[in-house]
Amino acid sequence: MRRFHITLALSAALLALLVVSPARAQSPQLQDTALVVGTLPNGMRYYLRANRAPAHRAEFRLAVNAGSLLEDEDQRGYAHFVEHMAFNGTTHFPRNSLIDFIETSGMRFGADLNAYTSQDETVYMFTLPTDDPALVDHGLQVLEDWASGGITIDSSEVIAERGVIMGEWRMRLADTASQTIQKHYDPLWFGDSRYPEREPIGDTTLIETAQPAPIRRFYHDWYRPDLMAIVVVGDFDAAAMRREIERRFGRIPARKHARRRPQPVVKLHDVPEIDVYRGKVTPSVEVAWPVLPEATSVTERYRQQLTNYLLHQDLQRRLREIRERPSRPFITADVEQGRVVRPVEVTGFSLIAWPDSLERGLGAVLTEIARLSQHGPGEAVLAQDKAELLRGLESSAASELARSSGSYADAYVGNYLRGDGPLLGADQELALARQILPSITPEVLADAARRLWSTRGGERVFVRLPLYAHVRPPTPKEVRALFDSVARTPVAPDSARAYAESPLLDHPPTPGRISAERRDTVAGITEWTLSNGARVIVKPSANDQDELLVRAWSPGGFSLLPDSLFFTPGRMVARMMTEAAGLGGHDHDALHQQFRATGIRDLRVNIGYADESIDLAGSPRELETLFQALYLQFTAPTLDTAAVHSWASLAKWRGTPFSFDDWLDQIFARGEPRLAPIGTELAELAKPSDAMAVYRNRFGSAGDFTFTLVGAITPEQVRPFVERYIASLPSTAEHEEPKRIDVVPFLHNVDDVSRVLEQPKAVTELVFDGPLPSDPARYLEARRELGALATVVQDRVRTRLREELSGTYSPAVMARTYSLPDDSLTTEHYRVIMYFDSAPERMRSLYHELEHVLDSVRANGATPAELERAATIQRRQVETALQDNRYWLNAIGLYHRLGIALDRIPHPYDTTPLTPDELRDAARRYLPPDVYIHLTAMPRDTTYGETRGGTQAPARLATRGGASRR
Repeated sequence: MRRFHITLALSAALLALLVVSPARAQSPQLQDTALVVGTLPNGMRYYLRANRAPAHRAEFRLAVNAGSLLEDEDQRGYAHFVEHMAFNGTTHFPRNSLIDFIETSGMRFGADLNAYTSQDETVYMFTLPTDDPALVDHGLQVLEDWASGGITIDSSEVIAERGVIMGEWRMRLADTASQTIQKHYDPLWFGDSRYPEREPIGDTTLIETAQPAPIRRFYHDWYRPDLMAIVVVGDFDAAAMRREIERRFGRIPARKHARRRPQPVVKLHDVPEIDVYRGKVTPSVEVAWPVLPEATSVTERYRQQLTNYLLHQDLQRRLREIRERPSRPFITADVEQGRVVRPVEVTGFSLIAWPDSLERGLGAVLTEIARLSQHGPGEAVLAQDKAELLRGLESSAASELARSSGSYADAYVGNYLRGDGPLLGADQELALARQILPSITPEVLADAARRLWSTRGGERVFVRLPLYAHVRPPTPKEVRALFDSVARTPVAPDSARAYAESPLLDHPPTPGRISAERRDTVAGITEWTLSNGARVIVKPSANDQDELLVRAWSPGGFSLLPDSLFFTPGRMVARMMTEAAGLGGHDHDALHQQFRATGIRDLRVNIGYADESIDLAGSPRELETLFQALYLQFTAPTLDTAAVHSWASLAKWRGTPFSFDDWLDQIFARGEPRLAPIGTELAELAKPSDAMAVYRNRFGSAGDFTFTLVGAITPEQVRPFVERYIASLPSTAEHEEPKRIDVVPFLHNVDDVSRVLEQPKAVTELVFDGPLPSDPARYLEARRELGALATVVQDRVRTRLREELSGTYSPAVMARTYSLPDDSLTTEHYRVIMYFDSAPERMRSLYHELEHVLDSVRANGATPAELERAATIQRRQVETALQDNRYWLNAIGLYHRLGIALDRIPHPYDTTPLTPDELRDAARRYLPPDVYIHLTAMPRDTTYGETRGGTQAPARLATRGGASRR
């Protein structure tokens, strides 16, 4: 719920930001033909669209044009309180039966049923299956109850919900330094408007004493047809859905004598606002200009957005180039655009620099803005930027059938509430862009830069300097003088040239060959063995017509690195390769420019304890470029000193806040450094030679790698590229096996308390960990048991700790699996993590309640109804996952490694629910009462007796390794 701007990502993957922001009276010829938009006689708006991604699912939204800004003085926090009450009972779904209905359908509370409240709006959202008409009918009934005054707001539910909302307040409460910074900047952003005093979480005194009357008054005043929109997108008959929406929601009467909804206003001064702040901050500068009003016609508005996008892209390119120079004036700088709150949309930039270089860094960015304003970009560079933009829009059009219903639904909500959502089809966007782009010249962009970023007044400049910095901070007058000086100074045109559009490889390698082939017709998978020993698995998929995922994986990892390589900063090489390296003759920036132009969307390197991998994602239309990038990542990655130094500088300034995950990883490492998290503390000592030595050790031979390809390809299409670019990779006859690690099991429970929190809350985590069966059939059954166990325990913990005791906001129970080569090379382990936060004084009692829930499941298992629900949730999750190429990529790798038949991927679990006895046995097996880790983080000044159940907590980990407690 904090207000911070959104960095504009300049990539084809986020070209949805370029969609038209049409007026609500948009003409039919400029609207997606699959979208139906209407207004009912009572003033309610509706958006509906038939969409089959994913199949057999629909997204439901209720957008309410009312948030905490509309609260009366005695209602501060009650807009958000109404949101909570909407899940606690309605006319047709009393008490918690709404959550029961969602989870009985196979969906999950939180993941598939949620809402948010901001100062300007409240939005409810849920997902339902559509293969049962009764579920769709019930879903529409939920929306109708919420929209027609059917939310139950009685004393007992309000009193019970106080503690839950206070739990959310604690969860979202920033640390002391962040609160101080927020209080400092609120007046600078909002002046004397109501925004700072109308945070959605509200006044804690009013929350703790909340009564129904003022909550009902807010609901009555502002939840009315003329301030609401219904959005339904999914796999259904659009005509039938339209009739049902008009029937149900058209009968809600219009509100007579309604309160006037005031339009939110933030009066921006027409003079610059310059602020210099010292505190617990990163040395940085942020500059924001108000965004100019948009054109009214669809075509002109789209022209404006394309122009701004090209401007942002060109400026970001210039900043990246400056960042890579040996004498760079800043560590990093980014172009930004986004909303602070609804009436405040800004554009500008932010930079991080060394404390003594802030003014130099600010001057460098302002100079590049002046260069753009005076000359625009070069013709060749602009032509290349336009080509990349069109390539992204072509990809969006090719992938339109794979665009998720949730993405459409969220966009339509944005259109209703802010006028900024897409109402064009992807083909229409592409056609309009092709029409407009030729008229966008360097002169047009120069003029747009002057209008966007000129010193016209109203800009906000925030300079932040750490307390410990031994430099004099600039004064506002000096900052103003810097702006004026740059604005008056002529600068030369940009000398950057368009990068050469050429193959990544000048001389393709001599092909190898496929020496063996095996086809699994049930799973639709082809497996090849190559002449260099590598294996390739090909899975054609129609999930997305413009997506191909590639993973190269092999066993080994850090376990096989000699100490001389591991105990150096070179072990950070995977991050360096992902974030700073080039390929062949292309440095990192040139490489990613070419990637954007050729549809390669991702390239990541990873090294873990027991394996290493390379992941690529791209368009099947650029197969050769994708395979060339893969070939070069094995044979010709490049890291130079300047690139490593630039990467290390940024890594130094990235914060390392307290993390439960890192705390757990340290405990589970049992003192073994190769299992501990790899941080960037030594980044400044990194050398390209060390990094390349580690990389060659892990990726020097492709002979024991398995390459998995999933996407819109066929074996016949990729065969020649596999033979040329994978079968030709260098290899040795050696097939590595990771070093088995003697991870001694924990022998009894471990309790640990860390007083690290500044906020007045306690955070508790309970973790169970152990090996899974190695037999393939039993392994899948164990996965099913773990999933059912997590679902049952999650439901009971939420019911007890949140709904009945009002002690916490969002308790969580998660079951994960991971590989760890201890007993055998294919050993998988499980980890069940239970988490909640609370007031410090309630942590102990809530923890005991959690223990009672676990004792009950260990003693009696679960009811048939709970087990049926868990089985349905698992089945529904698999249904959706199978429509995701990433799921197939991960599942193929896992099943192949464990020796499980790949035709089990679509049907991994028995459809018959577990019995109560089977779940009871699983609980005793995976959640033992005497072997677990219990971690609690407390405020620094909280007294906490380290006892549990009257027994002193153990002082050391009970393992043969004798690792000490943190």
